[in-house]
Amino acid sequence: MVWDVIAMDNPLIGTSVRTRPYSAPRRVCLLNKISELDTENGRLQQAVVSHAVIVRAIGVIVALGNLRPDQSFKYCKRSHSTPASNWGESPNAS
Repeated sequence: MVWDVIAMDNPLIGTSVRTRPYSAPRRVCLLNKISELDTENGRLQQAVVSHAVIVRAIGVIVALGNLRPDQSFKYCKRSHSTPASNWGESPNAS
């Protein structure tokens, strides 16, 4: 059992601290939830970064390749899943 401080009279003059028992299983449950949320937060941060990279890549292809954004997205998507030797083909080929 873990003890949790619920009140403190005056720590500067040394009066006693009152405590009550705190359920360890509940604490473990909360720590597990914090861990899950931390993992999810990391994944969401990575997704935001990945999204920003994709948007920039599409913008570059639109500007340099004279393609519409939807064509540029198809080109990015296709180039990610095909060998580099096929990159020179038109994005409308597939």
